[in-house]
Amino acid sequence: MEQRLVRLLSELTWRLEALGLVLGNTITLAMNQTDLADALGVTHISVCRTLKQLEAEGLLVPERGRILVQDVAALRAAAGTYPAYLGAQMDVAQVTGLTEATRRHALAVALVN
Repeated sequence: MEQRLVRLLSELTWRLEALGLVLGNTITLAMNQTDLADALGVTHISVCRTLKQLEAEGLLVPERGRILVQDVAALRAAAGTYPAYLGAQMDVAQVTGLTEATRRHALAVALVN
């Protein structure tokens, strides 16, 4: 399994959770396989193969243009990430109560940093 992809997906779950964008144990990522391959510098086929493995394990469902992470905790365990994984804790209070457009911007900034 492509561990870099698993870690990237796990890191995205931590960032989305810090922004209050996790519903229960489910996260929807608006990324497709090509986006992931480009971000990681791997082939589309490698990403596809890994996503199929993760889907078979019940961790996520790749859909057209997005990825539904069904078991956030299990994905994080597979990646070996933990709450302080990103170094500094992200301050959720700073993004609570913002407009949807502003939340999306805060998310984009968090994903880049």
